[in-house]
Amino acid sequence: MNAQENDKQPFKARLSQVADAIINLATGQGTGRDASSYMAVAPVSLSRLEAIHLYRGYWLARKLIDIPVQDMLKNGRTFHDMDQTDVERYNRAWEDYNCDRIIANALKWSRVFGGAGIIPVNENVDLAQPFEAKDFANVAGTRFIVRDATKLQPASGHATITDLSNPNYGRPSRFQHHAQTIDVTNVIIVRGDDSPDADDMRTMAEVEPFWGQSRLLYAKEPVLYAHSLYASIATMVVQNNVDILSVPGLYESLAACGTGTGQADYSTAVQSRAALYALHKGQYNVALIDGNESLERIKNDFQSLPQLIHEFLTAISGLGDIPLVRFAGISPGGLNSTGEADLENHYTGIAGQQKSDLNPLYAMLDRFMTLIVFGEIRELKYTINPPHTESRKSKVETDAKQAETFERLHNMRIIPESAILRSVQQSGVVDIADEWIEAVEAEELDGTDTDTDPDVTPDAPDDPEADQDDQDDQDDQEGTGASA
Repeated sequence: MNAQENDKQPFKARLSQVADAIINLATGQGTGRDASSYMAVAPVSLSRLEAIHLYRGYWLARKLIDIPVQDMLKNGRTFHDMDQTDVERYNRAWEDYNCDRIIANALKWSRVFGGAGIIPVNENVDLAQPFEAKDFANVAGTRFIVRDATKLQPASGHATITDLSNPNYGRPSRFQHHAQTIDVTNVIIVRGDDSPDADDMRTMAEVEPFWGQSRLLYAKEPVLYAHSLYASIATMVVQNNVDILSVPGLYESLAACGTGTGQADYSTAVQSRAALYALHKGQYNVALIDGNESLERIKNDFQSLPQLIHEFLTAISGLGDIPLVRFAGISPGGLNSTGEADLENHYTGIAGQQKSDLNPLYAMLDRFMTLIVFGEIRELKYTINPPHTESRKSKVETDAKQAETFERLHNMRIIPESAILRSVQQSGVVDIADEWIEAVEAEELDGTDTDTDPDVTPDAPDDPEADQDDQDDQDDQEGTGASA
């Protein structure tokens, strides 16, 4: 079809899709008008291989994942209403099975890949069948295997659980791990970050939407930008001094190369001249140049680089809700600034993650560990120890304030003594045995006043006859005074 025939054809809209976000070809980014602006917000994707490379090869990405998990687990937990012998026995088994490391890996992989699963196995367990307690009761040799979400795919022909009352609602009834089928009740599932419309869009192609979102998804670009900055700085350090050697007629001579004017080898001669200059130039040597040549040295300026690095690190640490003093060991600037307030805010956030992320994981793993240790499923009562340990000075000040509060409550006589003692016991200011509190509670139930001051004599009950005798004595005294 020639051009004339093409003009006679009706107009048809031609739609094209641009797979790249580059609009400005000169700058390689942005729009045709502004290199820093965007046409639209495009979905951000992250493959499993990219997530692995980010975590393995980029220390900023690794710290974003590892620091919160380390802070959540570093001080363990304290058990309540449990015999001390059982506590020691359970803690010993917890260490023998390396449970802290198992939980740490599960939390890390759930943040890297969007989800992870802990699979308890032993010689008695048929993973294709639903969980049965007898398979783990007092059974030694149980192992806990951690697999990321990309390794646990829904089994072929599986049925998604649609019962809203089922704790595994929305998950497949069976998983496939290589050639093995695993029932969902045999997997301790650890989800990644929540994401809107998870059923409609995958953030990682190898991960099913019901798992969650990788935390590296939104950290990928900032981390890569920061590492590119470090690479550029390293290049600047190597090329600290840039020498400019001016050669007369360089452009005309190069332009004439290969035109038959006899100067085809001029470009080679220029390269040899530059190599000869670089060979003789050194820190203590003299550069040899022709009288018609001129030399200019440009030195890179590094004065603004520390501030630039600091700003990039601040942005990355803010992305992970980690203060810079904890993330990179850089103390905050300013007079008398120690970073304690920043750390306190960070550990407050970690305490929240302990409740939302760590506490359910403890409960699920305890179901298997109590079976292994005690032969039955036990509901353990415990407190996850806070990640931040107070300094000695701060603890003394806190204890003094609490003691003052308890003293005021005692003097006000509006709260039972047993309740105050229980609060003192929980605060840890004074070590009070449960037997003491129980004795005080028993006295309160019997109606005995335990708050009576021994130095004050209580008032005697009213006696009508004694009151009448006092009145007669008073009348006799008045009569005697009148007669006198």
